[in-house]
Amino acid sequence: MTMKTGLAPALVKRTALLLLLSTLNFQPSIASAQGTAFSYQGRLNDGASPANGNYDLAFTLYAANAGGAPIAGPLTNAATAVNNGLFTVTLDFGANFPGTDRWLEISVQKNGAGFTTLSPRQHLTAAPYSITAGNVTGSVSASQLTGTILPSNIGAGTITSNDLASGAAAANLAASGQSGVGSGGLILSPTDNNSALLNAGYVKFGTTQLGDSWLPGNTGGAPVPRQLHTAVWTGSEMIVWGGFNGAGLSDGGRYNPVANTWIAVPVAGAPVARYNHTAVWTGTEMIVWGGNNGATLNDGGRYNPAANSWTAISNNLPNTPAGRQLHAVVWTGSQMIVWGGYNGSNYFNTGGRYNPSIDGWAATTTTNAPAARDGHTAVWTGSQMIVWGGNGGGSNLNTGGRYCAQSGPTPTPSPTPTSTPCTGRCGPTPRPRPTPRVRPTPP
Repeated sequence: MTMKTGLAPALVKRTALLLLLSTLNFQPSIASAQGTAFSYQGRLNDGASPANGNYDLAFTLYAANAGGAPIAGPLTNAATAVNNGLFTVTLDFGANFPGTDRWLEISVQKNGAGFTTLSPRQHLTAAPYSITAGNVTGSVSASQLTGTILPSNIGAGTITSNDLASGAAAANLAASGQSGVGSGGLILSPTDNNSALLNAGYVKFGTTQLGDSWLPGNTGGAPVPRQLHTAVWTGSEMIVWGGFNGAGLSDGGRYNPVANTWIAVPVAGAPVARYNHTAVWTGTEMIVWGGNNGATLNDGGRYNPAANSWTAISNNLPNTPAGRQLHAVVWTGSQMIVWGGYNGSNYFNTGGRYNPSIDGWAATTTTNAPAARDGHTAVWTGSQMIVWGGNGGGSNLNTGGRYCAQSGPTPTPSPTPTSTPCTGRCGPTPRPRPTPRVRPTPP
């Protein structure tokens, strides 16, 4: 009786595929799901002809091709069907395939006539060793690994500094445009919320201002280019509005220097487009007034950034100043004072005080007011508006005046300045008197 045995080609392909998958994906559950059993297929001849019928087969596992003690077995498969010399059995020797060579010794009997040991022992190769993947312990050489290990297959906190090659962290920082930083070190970035640093794991904990230096501003989301616009500071944002870019503009933006970002100011409900207007910040609102858009304007609007909405200031309110541009404006804490300016033909030495709490105007006095002008400046001292400079129609001026906004009796004009605090409407500061001229009739 002779016997030829070997692994079925289909089995070799299937188990090799399982081994490849477990190597690439590092999912022992795939390999271990097949257990330690494997299929074995052989060919048995009875004399010179293929055997047919039922035979008892015994299988024993050895570590050598001859001699030596059994590692496992024998496993007896009684009454194994053999058809045209071919048989298939399932063998399970347990976890006895650590990676070293293994041989299978086979014995056969028919009708209880006694077992005959077949020779030589059969060398086991790929198929049973596929179960090794489910029982891997120790290290696996880098040459045996291919593909990518997914982050989901790496335990959180399992990779420590001891697992990194010397200089790897510094090399990664340098490759991403950062210099190596020691433990506890700081990185200064010219850009707020630097995405490269945040993605690299850095934590922003503050902002510092370096002396005598400029920081780049973000242009993403910024309003279109313009000139002759206004800007106010709210305490956390700069609000830009209006201006000229070939035509008057009625849009704007809010810039946050901490976040280095822009937010658009809504156009809905905003005043008509204009330039050469003025704007003040009240503490809760930006008040825009006057300006030019082909004709001088005497209306405006109040923008509330918290509500992100506009409230109109009509030009039909009593005591509304005449339309003008290039005027000056201050905020007193409760009122906006508008003074001076130009309407295309006349210079003004008139103005008005706008109170947003009542949406109303009161005219400023023209008694002892400085000469009419535009392009001048004005500041609020806490109790007075000081006006200075400008153009009076063909000549620049170096004169001005102090205006007291609080109500009270008009003081007796004094030929010389005194140190008495202003309690009513103040006269102009001493200055060279301009040549008398015809002044426009106050509105």
